[in-house]
Amino acid sequence: MNMNSMAPPGTACSQLSVAERLRALPRELRRKWLAGLSDGEAQAVLRDWKFWARPEQPTPTAGDWVNWLILAGRGWGKTRTGAEQVRAWAKDFPIVNLVGPTSADVRDIMVQGQGAGASIMEKLALERKLVWTSGKTGQAGQLGRRYQWD
Repeated sequence: MNMNSMAPPGTACSQLSVAERLRALPRELRRKWLAGLSDGEAQAVLRDWKFWARPEQPTPTAGDWVNWLILAGRGWGKTRTGAEQVRAWAKDFPIVNLVGPTSADVRDIMVQGQGAGASIMEKLALERKLVWTSGKTGQAGQLGRRYQWD
């Protein structure tokens, strides 16, 4: 079943995540779709950001950008969007650092916060060393200290 063609009445597919489109299907069609997944596919769906993200949440693909501003209200998914982008960078780059107002903010919000790094980071070792599930490393740093890294 092609989830891209499904949307609840009066709602454009372009506004919904694949998960939201699946939820909008009648119960029997949802069960049929889910039953058709292997155990591996079902586990992959649980961790697949593209499945859960609304179309405006993934990284912009147009243009050669350096900065990406997410100007949105409460509940939009800014923290999860940022965490998922960091997960993608941790797969592609050898070092990924997190920088915030204080090291405690990096730890409490970016790493241990709700919807944040807990699902994308293997552990926070020592106070500032980050170890991603991909095995790559980084550091948590503090703004205002001229990016003092170990």
